[in-house]
Amino acid sequence: MSGIFYTRDYLKAVDQRDVNNCESGCLFIDRSTCDYEMFELLIIQIIMISAILLIYMSENNLAPPTSDQEGLELYNAI
Repeated sequence: MSGIFYTRDYLKAVDQRDVNNCESGCLFIDRSTCDYEMFELLIIQIIMISAILLIYMSENNLAPPTSDQEGLELYNAI
């Protein structure tokens, strides 16, 4: 592919044993970097904030945005 776009090819061959050695020495972290209780509290807070915003929008006759401009206007109104 590099020849098509007139770019330089930096691809280097690697021995699979070297890759395995590197992987064995790596520490892989889960998608959530905090403990389960903190993650659960964060999710609960997000749900509560969403519910409050929906109530606010309903009481003030605000419709969900359908474009980025409407999203900015809603954000500024809230």
